Amino acid sequence: MDTLDLRILKLLSSNARLSFNNIAKRLRVSPATIAARIRKMERKGILLGYTIKLDYEKLGLGIEAFIEVTFSRGKLIETEKRIAKLPGVIAVYDITGESDALVHVVVRDKKELSDLIKSILALTYVERTVTKIVLNKIKENMTDVLSSIR
Repeated sequence: MDTLDLRILKLLSSNARLSFNNIAKRLRVSPATIAARIRKMERKGILLGYTIKLDYEKLGLGIEAFIEVTFSRGKLIETEKRIAKLPGVIAVYDITGESDALVHVVVRDKKELSDLIKSILALTYVERTVTKIVLNKIKENMTDVLSSIR
């Protein structure tokens, strides 16, 4: 990876719909160079895919939360995979610290959140949960991560 690759990634992280021509124009290189660089990053597994950013509230999903999960006895990965399949779960992270996993969820309302938490607690190896509801997003931006890579 060099500076040009990082500049390409930065542009794509702010708008994954940019065309090769548009990126090439902004970076003052040929579209063929951009296409080749992007395909190479895809082959190397640096670029894993292209996605969209959603406004959950406009989709009727009014509550976004993070649920810390503590497991007892074992079967951690197996249980995390079961949690990942539950409705409303958008990410499951295996973490260090007092909790064993962090579950990112988006649901319609308090009842759905309550039902989801109860579903998690009903799993055999789950000992306890601690839920944190997102009040405001101060920052959610992957572009800044790219600035720290040299």
